[in-house]
Amino acid sequence: CKYEVEWHKISLFFGLHAYHPIERPTENNVWGTRYGRCTFVKCFEKVRRAKGFAQRPYERLVDARGSRFSKRTGTERIEAYLTESFSQLKKHDNASLLKCQSSEDLSFLPNKSVDAVITDPPYFDNVQYSELADFFYVWLRLALKDEYLWFKPDLSSRPDEIVKNDRPGKTTDFFSQGLFRVFKECHRVLKDEGLLIFTFHHIRTWAWENIAQVLIDAGFYVSASPIVRSEGKSGFHSNDGNIRYDCVLVCRKRSGQWMERPWASAKEQILQDAVQWTRRTLESGMLVNEVDVFTIVMGKTLEYCTKVFPYMFFDNNTVSISNAMEEMKNFVDHVAENARGIQKPLPKAYAQSAEQLLLFLKESETRYRNQRSR
Repeated sequence: CKYEVEWHKISLFFGLHAYHPIERPTENNVWGTRYGRCTFVKCFEKVRRAKGFAQRPYERLVDARGSRFSKRTGTERIEAYLTESFSQLKKHDNASLLKCQSSEDLSFLPNKSVDAVITDPPYFDNVQYSELADFFYVWLRLALKDEYLWFKPDLSSRPDEIVKNDRPGKTTDFFSQGLFRVFKECHRVLKDEGLLIFTFHHIRTWAWENIAQVLIDAGFYVSASPIVRSEGKSGFHSNDGNIRYDCVLVCRKRSGQWMERPWASAKEQILQDAVQWTRRTLESGMLVNEVDVFTIVMGKTLEYCTKVFPYMFFDNNTVSISNAMEEMKNFVDHVAENARGIQKPLPKAYAQSAEQLLLFLKESETRYRNQRSR
C-alpha cells in the first residue's frame, strides 16, 4: 500500500497498471482500519456483497429524473457447478466447464457448438499481465507449488503469453499471430449466427489496424461497436488525457460477397456515428476528451472497414485499412487542435461533423472546469 497525505489514509499499491515507484510505502493493517483501502475486512466485505448479489441479482437503472435505483431480476440466482466435459455441460442447467489453458486450443469444443464468445484479450503492449502478476505469484507459489503444477516455475511469465513486449522479443507480429489463432478457434466453435464480443482500446492507430486485420483473417467482421466507460471516475487511469472508454466490438462471421462502397460515403457514416455516440456520452452525464473521441472514431472506422474490406474505393483505388485509420486519426487530431485553441480550418467535406465534435469537446472541458472549481 501507500499513504495518501492529502486524504490521510492508505491507498492502492497497484493504482496504475505498472510497477510505479512509491514515495510513501505503507504496511497495511491486515485486520482493518476505519479509513483506507485494501484491508482484509474491506476485501472480505466486497466478497460478501458479491455473494449476496449472486443470490439476489439486480440491475442498476436510471429513472426519468436521472436518479439511480436497483431492480431485482426475479428469482434467478447466479450459480453453477463444475463439469468435466462439454457433453456433461450440455446435459445440465447451471453447469460450467472451466479450463485453465490457452484459447489457441479449444479442441474440447465441437465445431459450431457455441452461441457466444465473450472475452477480453490483451491490448498489445498496454499491460504486461504476467510481469505484474509476479508480485503476487511468488508469494502464492510458496504454498501452492507442491499441489499445482502451474505453480512450479519461479515466475508466472510464459513464453507463449500473447502480449506485445519488446524486452523478451515479443513483437507486434507475435501478438497478432497468437490472437489470430485464438480468433480462428473462436470462429470454428461458434455457430453461424454466433457472436464474438470483446472490448478494446489503444492510443495508436497501428493497434486498431492490426485488430481489424486479425478479425478479417480469422473470418469475422464487426457488426456493432458501442462505447462503454471502462475506468472508474476516481481511478488513476481516469485522469484527463488517459483513455477512459472501451470500444465493445461485436463480431459476426463473414459470409458471401460484400458490396463495394466509396470511401467518402463510409467516412461520412463513420463520423455521423461518432457524433451520435459522443452526444450520447455527454447526455449521460459523462465527460469526453480528445482521446475518448479518438477511441469512438477508431471503433467506428474498424467497424466499417471490416464490413466492406476489401471493397472500399477512392477514385477507383482500393483504400487500405492503414490509410483509412490514419486519415481518421488526422481528422480527430485536427478537431482536437481547434479545441485546444489552435485555429485551423476544419475539413470542408465533413465540416458539420467536425464542428459538432469540436463543440462537444469544448462543452466537456467547460463542465470539467466547473466541477473542479466547486
